[in-house]
Amino acid sequence: MATTQGTAYLYGISNTITNTRVVSTDLTDVHLNQATVVDEQGNQVSRHYDDLAHQGTIVLRYTAGYAVPTPGSGTIAWNGNTYEITEVGKSEEAQGHRQVTLSVLKTANVTSA
Repeated sequence: MATTQGTAYLYGISNTITNTRVVSTDLTDVHLNQATVVDEQGNQVSRHYDDLAHQGTIVLRYTAGYAVPTPGSGTIAWNGNTYEITEVGKSEEAQGHRQVTLSVLKTANVTSA
């Protein structure tokens, strides 16, 4: 059974979505810049990781109102972090709930305007 863990609000787009509930999140920390150092024989001697990013999906279920954000034109605030919206998938079904799946990204050293 899904539990409500907070309320999500979108900023920076027309028809801002309010009145939604977060159904699920799947967020991962990754390094966007990875390098491997090898010696003269081709043996791996070290690895370097840089540009920490937080990426994943946030699924919202509408409780009122309906507008789908445009990828790249908005952000979502969740648990104290602001993520860029990179992809949007929507789901509608007869006698069911309207949901939207947002692919999100937060990169270190990049701030959303």
